[in-house]
Amino acid sequence: MHMIVNAEERDKFGRESKELVPKCMLHAMTGLVVATLIIVSTAVLTGREPGGQPKTAAVLQSRDVLLSGEDNAILMTTVAGHVILDLEEGGFITAVRSGLDRKRLVSGVAGNPPVTLARLANGRVTLTDPATGWVVELTNFGDAKATVWAPVFK
Repeated sequence: MHMIVNAEERDKFGRESKELVPKCMLHAMTGLVVATLIIVSTAVLTGREPGGQPKTAAVLQSRDVLLSGEDNAILMTTVAGHVILDLEEGGFITAVRSGLDRKRLVSGVAGNPPVTLARLANGRVTLTDPATGWVVELTNFGDAKATVWAPVFK
């Protein structure tokens, strides 16, 4: 004896469709969400410090610079106009400049205001854009990438 089933309840082969997600999986996902909310709420209510953020450190050196250039070329100058770097292939610096340009476009910043490069006591190097508040931890990309900024601090 065949049951009459609506067309929506059949798959493409004419078989009756079954549940795609088992109920035990839905219960497990709900449990995961509830457990996450409990853990996060406990951390917030007890004032636990975030663990995945870099430790604060004193600024050993900082310098305001202008980053410009077209395509892969990079020109880094002081605010007074003295050339620090002039490269046809800027590599990592060009990638950072592209990210900076994008952030400024989204934030509606006109022109090319200076950015601040800082070398910190714990070895980190940061780039801060005061116009947008954008901060990049340059040492997060590896020590080799951070050393390309060394001419700024000479």
